Amino acid sequence: TDIGTTEWHYDKIKAIAEDKVYFIFIFGESHTQAYDKRKMSGGTADAFRRFIVQKTGLNVQRILPIACREKTAYNNLYYK
Repeated sequence: TDIGTTEWHYDKIKAIAEDKVYFIFIFGESHTQAYDKRKMSGGTADAFRRFIVQKTGLNVQRILPIACREKTAYNNLYYK
């Protein structure tokens, strides 16, 4: 099968996050896309991060695994 390609209009990306395995693009409240870093071609994850920051003007937010987060007694939510 052919490998699919995706084109973005960089101004449509509202936020960018990443964890150890994925880059996550948030386009709206109900539209996100995750891209597996291990399956990217054409460069490294670091090079892609620099590229997408330059194109969008957005910072990439790092997401920690649940095990690395603390649970607060006040709101029972996890925070970094």
